[in-house]
Amino acid sequence: MKQILSLTVIITLLAACMPQERTSEQINAEIAKTHSKIGELNAQLKDLETELAAMQTEIQDNGIKVKAEMVSVRDFATYFNTSAMVEAVNAAMVSPELNGQILRIHVAEGQKVSKGQTLVTLDDETMVNSLAEIDKSLELTKTLYEKQKQLFDQGVGSEMQYLEAKNRYEGLVKSRESLMTQLSKTKVRAPFTGYVETIFQKVGEFATPGRQIIEMIALNQLHINTELSETYIETVSKGDSVWITFPNLPGFEKVATIAQVGNVINPASRTFGIRVNMSNPGEKVKPNMLATLKIRDYQAENVFVVPTNLIRQDIKGHFMYVARPHDGDYFAVKTYVETGKSDGVHTVVTSGLNQTALIVTTGFNQIKDGNQLQIVD
Repeated sequence: MKQILSLTVIITLLAACMPQERTSEQINAEIAKTHSKIGELNAQLKDLETELAAMQTEIQDNGIKVKAEMVSVRDFATYFNTSAMVEAVNAAMVSPELNGQILRIHVAEGQKVSKGQTLVTLDDETMVNSLAEIDKSLELTKTLYEKQKQLFDQGVGSEMQYLEAKNRYEGLVKSRESLMTQLSKTKVRAPFTGYVETIFQKVGEFATPGRQIIEMIALNQLHINTELSETYIETVSKGDSVWITFPNLPGFEKVATIAQVGNVINPASRTFGIRVNMSNPGEKVKPNMLATLKIRDYQAENVFVVPTNLIRQDIKGHFMYVARPHDGDYFAVKTYVETGKSDGVHTVVTSGLNQTALIVTTGFNQIKDGNQLQIVD
């Protein structure tokens, strides 16, 4: 019974795999479809032949229609873009010069302050008391010194007594000056005009030299820093102009000059650093913003410049088609050229053209060397 079932399954599968015979109606339908395609192709072929015949007649009578223009002689430059980081010229972590308890903080975060303005006052009570004692002693010492000087001038008293009085007086004057200097350092002042960015300590805490109390930053002058590949070491120089844009400030652009070019190549990245100084009126640009620098890496004056897409190439080199006049007509001349720098859109031609060259700009793909040309506007 199992053998009979297996044989039945195999026969069914073989029958399904065998190709089925098509009917005459299906074949006739395919024939009609094929005739329709042939008719469409014949119509397209006829249109193409008519167009080609008209073109050949036009070419034979007037020459191949092209557009041409005189070669451009002008200044040419190429540029490259690089990312950079903004840095404030004036940024400081302000700390006191003396140890002392913070008595008062005179500013708030975000506040704009002027150079020399008092930011923080440290406890100065001990110094003030010492100054009062010195002032009392100084008053008495000064009186004794002046009297001793009068006596000495009159020939009364010894020179030693006069010098001792003078020395005590001058010593106290210097001590007072030193104390006044220290007293002034209990006032922590702004080193430049800018903004209080962060206040790190509070009133009552103990301040020490080297431990920042306030972070200050100025926005009027900025550095733009970046690293360039060592391939640009000969083309980028101090004083070169750069164009600066900012991804987060659309439409905002600044022109500045390179203020510093690094003299050392980083062995890991094969780069060198450059710095651009930028003024920031309006203070729109902030430190640590991303910037894009457009830097000129090539410049030449009065060179032949042509659209890059007009330059073609064969096994002999680069060439262009020039329209050359002869007996009132123009003919295509295949002209080999040497090319220089290119910005992708335009290319410098270093040899092969002269100032009177009439370059074929449109239709150059349809012509060959020696073809008669009809120059149209």
